[in-house]
Amino acid sequence: MPPAWHPLSALFLPDPPLLAPAGILRRLLNGGRRIELIYAGDRMFPSIRDGERVAVAGPGPGGLAPRAIGHVIVPTFAIRDEGTSYHYQPPSRSIEPTPDALEALLATLKRHDVPFETGGTWTTDAFYRETRAKVDRRVAEGCLAVEMEASALFAIARFRGVPIAQLLTTSDDLSGDEWSGMRLQGRDDFRWSLFLLAAEAVRAL
Repeated sequence: MPPAWHPLSALFLPDPPLLAPAGILRRLLNGGRRIELIYAGDRMFPSIRDGERVAVAGPGPGGLAPRAIGHVIVPTFAIRDEGTSYHYQPPSRSIEPTPDALEALLATLKRHDVPFETGGTWTTDAFYRETRAKVDRRVAEGCLAVEMEASALFAIARFRGVPIAQLLTTSDDLSGDEWSGMRLQGRDDFRWSLFLLAAEAVRAL
């Protein structure tokens, strides 16, 4: 039985809830590589410092464009509206995943005929300031989703010289006049499938 998905992070938790993502990934990737699934920006630092390659399966973002809940998104850039990334990369409007990891992830999704969309994501830690005006501006910039990690993860990975890409699936909808609420619940099978796809992409790097 796969581990349970913790709804507030990108870490997979066994039952009982005990953090063990590195061991899970080592088994999935058939030995040898030390790979750890991580969640937020500064938690990535020890993994890279210890020489581990990092696989990222991001938490469910909010959808900015009118798409079905569970829509799969592969970010090609992230708007840097948080603070961590500026400690690792010079200031810029946006930041991108590394080309090798992005190519591996896209190839994996295509190989398994997984419907997905590429585009931008808006990374912000001020979720109470996701106003309608800001949402509209981000959509005009090409953003499909809003989350709290992508730009920081991209910046730290580039700083440390490791490949990184992100696989997202929308858990709620911000495209309308009212927030939809968290709606991707009770779908552990779906999330686990995405996790396995991310692990397969890492094997190709």
